[in-house]
Amino acid sequence: MQHGVVSAGSRLAAETGASILRQGGNAVDAAIAANLTAFICEPVLTSPFGGGFALVGGGDSPPSSHHFFARTPGLDLPGSKGDDLHFHDVEVAFGPATQVFHVGRGSMAVPLMLGGLMRLQRARGALDFATVAEPAIKLAETGVYLSERVAGIVSMLAPIVGLSPESRGLFHRGDNVITHRDRFSSPGLANLLRRAASGDLRAIDDAIADAFGPPTGLISSADMRAAEDYLDAPSFADGIAPVTVELGNSTISLNPPPTAGGILVAFGLRLLAGVNNNGRQNVWQDEQSTARYLFAAMVITQLQRPQIDQALHRPESVPDYRQRIESLIAPQSVEPMRPLFEAVAREGLAALGPKRMELEDTLGNGRGETTHVSAVDDSGLACSITSSNGEGCGYVVPGFGAMGNNFMGEEDLHPHGFHSAAAGPSLTSMMCPTLIQGGQGSELALGTGGSNRIRTAILQVVTRHLLCGVSIEDAVAAPRLHWEGGKLYIERHGIGGHFDDRTIAALCAMTDDSLVFDEPSIFFGGVHAAGTSGHGAGDPRRDGFCHRC
Repeated sequence: MQHGVVSAGSRLAAETGASILRQGGNAVDAAIAANLTAFICEPVLTSPFGGGFALVGGGDSPPSSHHFFARTPGLDLPGSKGDDLHFHDVEVAFGPATQVFHVGRGSMAVPLMLGGLMRLQRARGALDFATVAEPAIKLAETGVYLSERVAGIVSMLAPIVGLSPESRGLFHRGDNVITHRDRFSSPGLANLLRRAASGDLRAIDDAIADAFGPPTGLISSADMRAAEDYLDAPSFADGIAPVTVELGNSTISLNPPPTAGGILVAFGLRLLAGVNNNGRQNVWQDEQSTARYLFAAMVITQLQRPQIDQALHRPESVPDYRQRIESLIAPQSVEPMRPLFEAVAREGLAALGPKRMELEDTLGNGRGETTHVSAVDDSGLACSITSSNGEGCGYVVPGFGAMGNNFMGEEDLHPHGFHSAAAGPSLTSMMCPTLIQGGQGSELALGTGGSNRIRTAILQVVTRHLLCGVSIEDAVAAPRLHWEGGKLYIERHGIGGHFDDRTIAALCAMTDDSLVFDEPSIFFGGVHAAGTSGHGAGDPRRDGFCHRC
């Protein structure tokens, strides 16, 4: 019997992970069991037909990153896309605002989510996959009541979940979208997980290629074979080295390229780690000073982002692109930015002068249909998994009870235009599962959903925990900021604590455009953390729950 901590975006997911620990599973088993449960408890946030990332390490294991995000489809298909491609816009209302999403069979990228979890569990878990999947199978059959938040997201996505008869069968009761008072079940999902547990993946791959292949979709049998070959290679089980940052006595491991999140968080942390008090009162013990430096780190990171994005989205144009990207966050790149960073912390955007024109002028459109699971066991092994299904494409994989992703229709993943990328490579992402290893062998796994707010949420929680010296529980509860596209978003009240009026006024004066949220908001992500010695936090902004066993 293992003990540990599991934190996730629903009580049922966290409890499922804890039950696997009690059966002798390790942190990897627990995190994967929780993620499988999230398929039924958070069905519009994650899916077996989406994608994700994991960081595993601690105890006697060095940190390793495992990428099972979706890939660009179209292997062995003609280069041109026919008129029959099913790819169109739907308009979704979010309160008084509306947003356009791109959905349909042609919006689905090659999914690696389920296969990635299976291979990761086989390589790093202690139990068999059938045992790890059984709780999720039972919940998919008997059904669950979605939280009000998740049911609210389903309601907002009504134009997508109502796009096909099969998706309406999942997410409607009669003529109405499901609410938190309706039991949600998916016998097809239970069938999928049972087939996966038996090793029967061919039928699943064939169903995807048949339903989402030409002429209406882009996924070919060659795409599915290539995905299986990638996941079966020893390199996937071994993982790749994460991006690391040293902060005091701690080492922070972050998601490496081809994702953007870890690189951007690392750049911001290196700016913040170099803040020198120079005889002043410790800036990290003063709320306004902390907020000013966090804001400045977000701004300077945004100045660096175009160079990072260019390499990420056009890796073929940058030889040794991972080395090139990591050089952009090395000390020789960070330190020349420090005077400007300090000036922005003092004076706000006015300190940028002409450089203000280099900043992005639009806010990324991702809503953040993403979720996260963290687990740590009593051996010190930690596992951090972030996953997403986009907003969903509106179509269910026949017989398998879950909606396909719409990653090919997400504008922020395709800055050079839809369907312009070569078939095969992994799509990039802001997702950033994170591990922190302390000086006395302590381990902490964390991560968050939240689209473009992922990087700023993790930056703030890590800074408050390691530089401000507060507990991980208090770091997650603290109020947050997000700066992008010339606008500063301020959460006046966190889950615990708040920015006082003096700090709010100072922050608003640092930029020309700001928006203050008076209450804690899902907008700022949901950081779920699990650590040794019983430490952990489930972020209530996203229904988070932390289970200690």
